[in-house]
Amino acid sequence: MAKKKRAAVEAVKENKTDTRPSLLSGIGLFGLSHLEPVILAALATEAPLLLIGPHGTGKSLLLTRIAEALGLAFRHYNASLLNFDDLVGFPLPDKDGTLEYVKTPAAIWGAEAVIFDEISRCRPDIQNKLFPIIHERRAQGIFLDELRYRWAAMNPPVSEDEDEGYIGSEPLDPALTDRFAFVVNMPLWDRFSEDEQLAIILTDDSVVTSNSANSFRCAITSTRAVFPSIKESIGGAVAVYVRSLVALLAQAGIPLSPRRAGILLRSVLSVHAAALTLDADANPSESALLAVRNCLPQVAEGITISEIKFLRAHREAWRLADVKPGDPLQAILTAADPVERVRVAVAATK
Repeated sequence: MAKKKRAAVEAVKENKTDTRPSLLSGIGLFGLSHLEPVILAALATEAPLLLIGPHGTGKSLLLTRIAEALGLAFRHYNASLLNFDDLVGFPLPDKDGTLEYVKTPAAIWGAEAVIFDEISRCRPDIQNKLFPIIHERRAQGIFLDELRYRWAAMNPPVSEDEDEGYIGSEPLDPALTDRFAFVVNMPLWDRFSEDEQLAIILTDDSVVTSNSANSFRCAITSTRAVFPSIKESIGGAVAVYVRSLVALLAQAGIPLSPRRAGILLRSVLSVHAAALTLDADANPSESALLAVRNCLPQVAEGITISEIKFLRAHREAWRLADVKPGDPLQAILTAADPVERVRVAVAATK
């Protein structure tokens, strides 16, 4: 029966209209090929990753399967039940009067990856203690030198435009959300093709094969190798794009922090490096759109972003990336104050 099931899954893989090899389907995760450049970029840069989606959308499965494929020593915590002692162990004074932590098997020490599940249900005091782990890889001021990947998952919080939502899933503190480089919405069932739905139904919990694991590692290595040349070739233009985008989004009522602006630059470059690893014909504008769409923190805060405003800002910012430095067009379009826009426009005509 198990052999027949695996054969059926392979048949679905072969019949897919997209013939490009899929890294995630190789480890038993289907319908996520559009997110592969984002996931690969997060792995290559070791940037914090937050997955958002209703129950059953594969958030925890995605993270645990990746950790298993890469052979990582990882800890999986339910943040809604988490006490800080679960993370660091129990403090005991030693003979010199300093505190030593009695390490338990579940403690974070020695972990290469950590998954904070249900982070939106976490107590505020625990959330505050997760800040340095996610952003600085530190616990109680001690650097976690083996910790590379910091991941989290949550159900969608109640948004400002909707009454329905998950009870107990609260909007994340903006300061905590801003520590995650990538904030990814998981696709819903009706977004999958028929073949993808069948593959999901037929898949099992079989161990990741060595070939699939090697493909994952090679893709990460290739993305890291490509990144410096991508940064050198288009880094300046992408920086102009990000600066313009942040200004245009602010005009549309979608403010971003200076930290997020820096994150966007690195994310766009790394997503394009990952996209080129997967497809040599990848388009940088499409990579930028994919990266920014999966980097905006508002979705974790229960704030709905207008798709029309977002796309308009992206297209205008990408156009401005080709504008020469000092061109008044950029200053006119990105000025936050309408009066300032008029002043700059008038000055440019003189």
